Amino acid sequence: MNLEQLRALGLEKRWPRLTELLREVASFEQKLRKANAEVQQLQAALAPARERDLNAQAQAVRAGKEPPKVSEEQRAEKKLDAVRRDAVILSRALQAVQTDLGAFRAKRQAALFNDVLDARQQIANQLAEHARGALRDFTRWSDLHYVVRDLTPPEPTQENQPAERSTIVYGPARVATTSSGPARGNVEQMLQHLISLGAKEIAEDVA
Repeated sequence: MNLEQLRALGLEKRWPRLTELLREVASFEQKLRKANAEVQQLQAALAPARERDLNAQAQAVRAGKEPPKVSEEQRAEKKLDAVRRDAVILSRALQAVQTDLGAFRAKRQAALFNDVLDARQQIANQLAEHARGALRDFTRWSDLHYVVRDLTPPEPTQENQPAERSTIVYGPARVATTSSGPARGNVEQMLQHLISLGAKEIAEDVA
């Protein structure tokens, strides 16, 4: 379980220590990714820095001057070493937090399991309630298909057109169309399944 999942279940306040550890993990992971990305950038910058140093030294030799005492490559290597060290420190800090998180979960796994199960059932109950309304509306909409089909006016025929006109422009026709979506039974079956997700707790409440 990560911080987003804990927050989505509304369990942050109930599990403050777990929330703190998950936030630490997320924070160190983000910092470590940033440090590793910076290491890669600095590694890629070494070769160009070396080329610039060589060109500068060649120009200095040609002009009879002393080359720069501190090269760009040396500065880049120094910064790279510092960032690498930071990445190692962040990695060890992340490992320590993950160890504490694992120990916390192992000690309180049963209680956390029950809380997550209860929160999941609450979501299922809400989903079931929405599905009941959707099933009622879908049933009404599907039943009206046959009414609309029987009331659909016939299309204009050539016989009904006035003889003095060669072209007639009709307004938009409203006709019953056949849906290309899933079959009615499949939709109702899916909605019934969603309703059944909340049936357990509702039955317990009634009992």
